[in-house]
Amino acid sequence: MSATLVATSEKLLVFDGDCSLCRAAAQEFERRGWVAQGHARPYESFPEAVRERLDAVGFRNEMAILAPASGEIRTGLAGLLWALGDTRPTLARLGRTWPFSALLGIGYRMIAANRRILAPRPNPQIACACDPDPAPRQNLLLSVLLVFLGLGMSAVAGGVLARPFGVLSGWEGAASALFVVVPGWCLFVLATLFRVKEEHRAPWVAHVAVVAARGVVPTFFAAFAARSAWSLGAPKWVLGTVLALGVAVSMGGMSRDLRRRLPAVFLPAQTLFGWLLALWGWSVPATIWLAGTIG
Repeated sequence: MSATLVATSEKLLVFDGDCSLCRAAAQEFERRGWVAQGHARPYESFPEAVRERLDAVGFRNEMAILAPASGEIRTGLAGLLWALGDTRPTLARLGRTWPFSALLGIGYRMIAANRRILAPRPNPQIACACDPDPAPRQNLLLSVLLVFLGLGMSAVAGGVLARPFGVLSGWEGAASALFVVVPGWCLFVLATLFRVKEEHRAPWVAHVAVVAARGVVPTFFAAFAARSAWSLGAPKWVLGTVLALGVAVSMGGMSRDLRRRLPAVFLPAQTLFGWLLALWGWSVPATIWLAGTIG
Protein backbone atom coordinates (compact mmCIF):
# COMPACT_ATOMS: atom_id res chain seq x y z
CA MET A 1 0.00 0.00 0.00
CA SER A 2 1.32 3.45 -0.83
CA ALA A 3 2.16 5.90 1.92
CA THR A 4 -0.73 8.17 0.98
CA LEU A 5 -3.15 5.38 1.67
CA VAL A 6 -1.83 4.19 5.02
CA ALA A 7 -1.05 7.55 6.65
CA THR A 8 -4.30 7.41 8.57
CA SER A 9 -5.71 5.42 11.44
CA GLU A 10 -9.29 5.87 10.22
CA LYS A 11 -11.13 3.41 8.04
CA LEU A 12 -11.41 4.03 4.31
CA LEU A 13 -14.60 3.61 2.32
CA VAL A 14 -13.73 2.06 -1.05
CA PHE A 15 -16.26 2.56 -3.84
CA ASP A 16 -16.63 1.93 -7.57
CA GLY A 17 -15.34 5.11 -9.21
CA ASP A 18 -17.15 4.33 -12.47
CA CYS A 19 -20.53 4.30 -10.70
CA SER A 20 -22.24 7.66 -10.25
CA LEU A 21 -24.59 6.13 -7.68
CA CYS A 22 -21.63 4.86 -5.65
CA ARG A 23 -19.89 8.24 -5.84
CA ALA A 24 -23.03 9.99 -4.62
CA ALA A 25 -23.39 7.51 -1.75
CA ALA A 26 -19.74 7.94 -0.74
CA GLN A 27 -20.08 11.73 -0.79
CA GLU A 28 -23.20 11.47 1.36
CA PHE A 29 -21.34 9.29 3.87
CA GLU A 30 -18.65 11.96 4.13
CA ARG A 31 -21.16 14.82 4.31
CA ARG A 32 -22.98 13.16 7.19
CA GLY A 33 -19.72 12.40 8.97
CA TRP A 34 -20.22 8.65 8.79
CA VAL A 35 -16.68 8.37 7.41
CA ALA A 36 -14.00 11.00 7.85
CA GLN A 37 -13.62 13.68 5.18
CA GLY A 38 -11.31 12.50 2.42
CA HIS A 39 -11.60 8.87 3.51
CA ALA A 40 -13.96 7.76 0.73
CA ARG A 41 -11.68 6.60 -2.07
CA PRO A 42 -12.43 5.15 -5.51
CA TYR A 43 -11.21 1.63 -6.15
CA GLU A 44 -9.21 2.88 -9.13
CA SER A 45 -7.02 5.09 -6.89
CA PHE A 46 -5.49 2.14 -5.02
CA PRO A 47 -2.28 0.31 -5.96
CA GLU A 48 -2.65 -2.95 -7.85
CA ALA A 49 -1.78 -5.06 -4.80
CA VAL A 50 -4.62 -3.49 -2.81
CA ARG A 51 -7.05 -3.84 -5.74
CA GLU A 52 -6.22 -7.53 -5.94
CA ARG A 53 -7.06 -7.96 -2.26
CA LEU A 54 -10.31 -6.05 -2.76
CA ASP A 55 -11.19 -8.25 -5.74
CA ALA A 56 -10.51 -11.38 -3.68
CA VAL A 57 -13.06 -10.39 -1.01
CA GLY A 58 -15.82 -9.59 -3.52
CA PHE A 59 -15.51 -5.84 -4.04
CA ARG A 60 -17.03 -6.11 -7.53
CA ASN A 61 -20.39 -6.74 -5.90
CA GLU A 62 -20.25 -4.52 -2.81
CA MET A 63 -18.56 -1.45 -1.34
CA ALA A 64 -15.69 -2.20 1.00
CA ILE A 65 -14.26 -0.77 4.19
CA LEU A 66 -10.47 -0.95 4.56
CA ALA A 67 -8.66 -0.46 7.87
CA PRO A 68 -5.18 0.76 6.80
CA ALA A 69 -3.55 0.04 10.16
CA SER A 70 -4.47 -3.65 10.22
CA GLY A 71 -5.16 -4.24 6.53
CA GLU A 72 -8.55 -5.76 7.39
CA ILE A 73 -11.26 -5.48 4.72
CA ARG A 74 -15.00 -5.93 5.22
CA THR A 75 -17.52 -5.64 2.42
CA GLY A 76 -21.18 -4.84 2.00
CA LEU A 77 -23.56 -3.83 4.75
CA ALA A 78 -21.39 -5.48 7.40
CA GLY A 79 -18.47 -3.30 6.35
CA LEU A 80 -20.52 -0.11 6.29
CA LEU A 81 -21.88 -0.81 9.79
CA TRP A 82 -18.33 -1.59 10.94
CA ALA A 83 -17.21 1.87 9.80
CA LEU A 84 -20.35 3.48 11.18
CA GLY A 85 -19.56 2.00 14.58
CA ASP A 86 -16.63 4.44 14.90
CA THR A 87 -18.69 7.57 14.21
CA ARG A 88 -22.34 6.69 14.96
CA PRO A 89 -22.26 3.66 17.29
CA THR A 90 -25.95 3.86 18.20
CA LEU A 91 -26.95 3.91 14.55
CA ALA A 92 -24.61 1.00 13.84
CA ARG A 93 -26.13 -1.09 16.65
CA LEU A 94 -29.61 -0.32 15.32
CA GLY A 95 -28.54 -1.43 11.84
CA ARG A 96 -27.37 -4.77 13.23
CA THR A 97 -30.68 -5.38 15.02
CA TRP A 98 -33.41 -7.49 13.42
CA PRO A 99 -35.57 -6.65 11.45
CA PHE A 100 -33.52 -3.62 10.37
CA SER A 101 -30.52 -5.80 9.54
CA ALA A 102 -32.61 -8.05 7.30
CA LEU A 103 -34.36 -5.20 5.50
CA LEU A 104 -31.16 -3.21 5.05
CA GLY A 105 -29.37 -6.31 3.78
CA ILE A 106 -32.03 -7.06 1.17
CA GLY A 107 -32.13 -3.45 0.03
CA TYR A 108 -28.37 -3.04 -0.08
CA ARG A 109 -27.78 -6.25 -2.07
CA MET A 110 -30.47 -5.31 -4.57
CA ILE A 111 -29.09 -1.82 -5.11
CA ALA A 112 -25.47 -2.99 -5.29
CA ALA A 113 -26.26 -5.74 -7.80
CA ASN A 114 -28.32 -3.34 -9.94
CA ARG A 115 -26.06 -0.29 -9.77
CA ARG A 116 -25.25 -0.46 -13.48
CA ILE A 117 -29.02 -0.40 -14.16
CA LEU A 118 -29.94 2.31 -11.67
CA ALA A 119 -27.00 4.44 -12.85
CA PRO A 120 -25.86 3.33 -16.33
CA ARG A 121 -22.29 4.07 -17.35
CA PRO A 122 -21.76 6.45 -20.33
CA ASN A 123 -19.96 3.69 -22.28
CA PRO A 124 -21.46 0.44 -20.97
CA GLN A 125 -19.95 -1.72 -23.73
CA ILE A 126 -16.44 -0.99 -22.42
CA ALA A 127 -15.63 -3.54 -19.72
CA CYS A 128 -14.83 -2.22 -16.25
CA ALA A 129 -12.85 -4.01 -13.55
CA CYS A 130 -15.59 -3.10 -11.07
CA ASP A 131 -18.55 -4.45 -13.03
CA PRO A 132 -20.72 -6.57 -10.70
CA ASP A 133 -21.19 -10.26 -11.31
CA PRO A 134 -24.40 -11.25 -13.15
CA ALA A 135 -27.31 -11.27 -10.70
CA PRO A 136 -30.52 -12.16 -12.60
CA ARG A 137 -32.52 -12.73 -9.41
CA GLN A 138 -31.65 -9.28 -8.12
CA ASN A 139 -32.43 -7.82 -11.56
CA LEU A 140 -35.86 -9.44 -11.50
CA LEU A 141 -36.49 -8.38 -7.89
CA LEU A 142 -35.83 -4.77 -8.86
CA SER A 143 -38.06 -5.20 -11.91
CA VAL A 144 -40.96 -6.54 -9.85
CA LEU A 145 -40.74 -3.70 -7.32
CA LEU A 146 -40.61 -1.04 -10.05
CA VAL A 147 -43.42 -2.64 -12.05
CA PHE A 148 -45.70 -2.60 -9.00
CA LEU A 149 -44.69 1.00 -8.32
CA GLY A 150 -45.44 2.02 -11.90
CA LEU A 151 -48.74 0.14 -11.97
CA GLY A 152 -49.79 1.74 -8.69
CA MET A 153 -48.98 5.25 -9.86
CA SER A 154 -50.74 4.70 -13.19
CA ALA A 155 -53.82 3.34 -11.46
CA VAL A 156 -53.91 6.24 -9.01
CA ALA A 157 -53.57 8.73 -11.87
CA GLY A 158 -56.48 7.09 -13.69
CA GLY A 159 -58.59 7.11 -10.56
CA VAL A 160 -57.83 10.76 -9.86
CA LEU A 161 -58.89 11.77 -13.37
CA ALA A 162 -62.12 9.75 -13.43
CA ARG A 163 -64.28 12.25 -11.58
CA PRO A 164 -63.07 15.44 -13.34
CA PHE A 165 -63.95 13.95 -16.72
CA GLY A 166 -67.24 12.74 -15.25
CA VAL A 167 -67.51 9.46 -17.08
CA LEU A 168 -66.10 6.79 -14.75
CA SER A 169 -65.85 5.82 -11.12
CA GLY A 170 -62.41 5.91 -9.48
CA TRP A 171 -61.93 2.16 -9.82
CA GLU A 172 -63.02 2.20 -13.46
CA GLY A 173 -60.63 5.07 -14.14
CA ALA A 174 -57.77 3.13 -12.58
CA ALA A 175 -58.57 0.02 -14.62
CA SER A 176 -58.87 2.08 -17.80
CA ALA A 177 -55.47 3.70 -17.24
CA LEU A 178 -53.84 0.29 -16.85
CA PHE A 179 -55.65 -0.99 -19.95
CA VAL A 180 -54.31 1.90 -22.00
CA VAL A 181 -50.73 1.79 -20.71
CA VAL A 182 -49.68 -1.74 -19.76
CA PRO A 183 -50.17 -3.86 -22.93
CA GLY A 184 -47.95 -1.57 -25.03
CA TRP A 185 -45.06 -2.04 -22.61
CA CYS A 186 -45.64 -5.80 -22.57
CA LEU A 187 -45.56 -5.91 -26.38
CA PHE A 188 -42.29 -3.98 -26.44
CA VAL A 189 -40.59 -6.20 -23.87
CA LEU A 190 -41.71 -9.39 -25.64
CA ALA A 191 -40.58 -8.05 -29.01
CA THR A 192 -37.10 -7.19 -27.75
CA LEU A 193 -36.47 -9.85 -25.11
CA PHE A 194 -35.30 -12.50 -27.55
CA ARG A 195 -33.17 -10.07 -29.51
CA VAL A 196 -30.71 -9.81 -26.62
CA LYS A 197 -28.38 -12.52 -25.40
CA GLU A 198 -29.68 -14.74 -22.64
CA GLU A 199 -27.34 -13.25 -20.03
CA HIS A 200 -28.70 -9.78 -20.82
CA ARG A 201 -32.41 -10.59 -20.60
CA ALA A 202 -32.91 -10.08 -16.87
CA PRO A 203 -30.90 -6.80 -16.89
CA TRP A 204 -32.88 -5.63 -19.94
CA VAL A 205 -36.20 -6.20 -18.18
CA ALA A 206 -34.86 -4.21 -15.22
CA HIS A 207 -33.72 -1.40 -17.53
CA VAL A 208 -37.20 -1.21 -19.06
CA ALA A 209 -38.81 -1.26 -15.61
CA VAL A 210 -36.64 1.70 -14.51
CA VAL A 211 -37.59 3.66 -17.65
CA ALA A 212 -41.30 2.96 -17.19
CA ALA A 213 -41.36 3.74 -13.45
CA ARG A 214 -39.52 7.02 -13.93
CA GLY A 215 -41.62 7.89 -16.94
CA VAL A 216 -44.96 7.65 -15.17
CA VAL A 217 -43.96 10.30 -12.59
CA PRO A 218 -44.68 13.44 -14.70
CA THR A 219 -48.04 12.04 -15.82
CA PHE A 220 -48.84 11.11 -12.22
CA PHE A 221 -48.32 14.70 -11.04
CA ALA A 222 -50.07 16.07 -14.12
CA ALA A 223 -53.15 14.03 -13.15
CA PHE A 224 -53.22 15.69 -9.72
CA ALA A 225 -52.64 19.10 -11.31
CA ALA A 226 -55.59 18.49 -13.65
CA ARG A 227 -57.70 17.37 -10.68
CA SER A 228 -56.79 20.60 -8.84
CA ALA A 229 -57.68 22.68 -11.91
CA TRP A 230 -61.03 20.89 -12.09
CA SER A 231 -61.73 21.64 -8.43
CA LEU A 232 -61.18 25.34 -9.25
CA GLY A 233 -63.73 25.17 -12.04
CA ALA A 234 -61.43 24.91 -15.07
CA PRO A 235 -63.05 23.58 -18.28
CA LYS A 236 -62.20 20.13 -19.63
CA TRP A 237 -59.92 21.46 -22.36
CA VAL A 238 -57.66 22.89 -19.65
CA LEU A 239 -57.59 19.53 -17.89
CA GLY A 240 -56.76 17.84 -21.18
CA THR A 241 -53.97 20.32 -21.88
CA VAL A 242 -52.40 19.78 -18.45
CA LEU A 243 -52.57 16.03 -18.88
CA ALA A 244 -51.15 16.20 -22.42
CA LEU A 245 -48.20 18.24 -21.16
CA GLY A 246 -47.54 15.64 -18.50
CA VAL A 247 -47.63 12.85 -21.08
CA ALA A 248 -45.29 14.82 -23.37
CA VAL A 249 -42.76 15.30 -20.55
CA SER A 250 -43.04 11.60 -19.71
CA MET A 251 -42.46 10.50 -23.29
CA GLY A 252 -39.51 12.84 -23.73
CA GLY A 253 -37.85 11.67 -20.55
CA MET A 254 -38.46 8.00 -21.28
CA SER A 255 -37.13 8.23 -24.84
CA ARG A 256 -33.87 9.82 -23.64
CA ASP A 257 -33.53 7.33 -20.80
CA LEU A 258 -34.21 4.34 -23.01
CA ARG A 259 -31.84 5.52 -25.74
CA ARG A 260 -28.89 5.66 -23.36
CA ARG A 261 -29.66 2.19 -22.03
CA LEU A 262 -29.81 0.36 -25.36
CA PRO A 263 -26.00 -0.05 -25.70
CA ALA A 264 -25.87 -1.88 -22.34
CA VAL A 265 -27.60 -4.88 -23.93
CA PHE A 266 -26.27 -4.31 -27.47
CA LEU A 267 -29.58 -3.25 -28.97
CA PRO A 268 -29.52 -0.82 -31.93
CA ALA A 269 -30.79 2.75 -31.67
CA GLN A 270 -33.67 1.81 -34.01
CA THR A 271 -35.18 -0.10 -31.07
CA LEU A 272 -36.47 3.28 -29.90
CA PHE A 273 -38.85 3.41 -32.87
CA GLY A 274 -40.15 -0.03 -31.97
CA TRP A 275 -40.83 1.23 -28.47
CA LEU A 276 -42.81 4.20 -29.79
CA LEU A 277 -44.73 1.94 -32.16
CA ALA A 278 -45.60 -0.51 -29.37
CA LEU A 279 -46.76 2.17 -26.93
CA TRP A 280 -48.69 4.41 -29.30
CA GLY A 281 -49.83 1.53 -31.51
CA TRP A 282 -51.70 0.14 -28.51
CA SER A 283 -52.56 3.18 -26.38
CA VAL A 284 -54.13 5.34 -29.12
CA PRO A 285 -56.60 2.69 -30.40
CA ALA A 286 -57.28 1.61 -26.80
CA THR A 287 -58.09 5.19 -25.79
CA ILE A 288 -60.36 5.67 -28.79
CA TRP A 289 -62.14 2.40 -28.06
CA LEU A 290 -62.62 3.32 -24.42
CA ALA A 291 -63.95 6.76 -25.33
CA GLY A 292 -66.48 5.17 -27.67
CA THR A 293 -67.51 2.57 -25.12
CA ILE A 294 -67.95 5.08 -22.34
CA GLY A 295 -69.70 7.59 -24.58
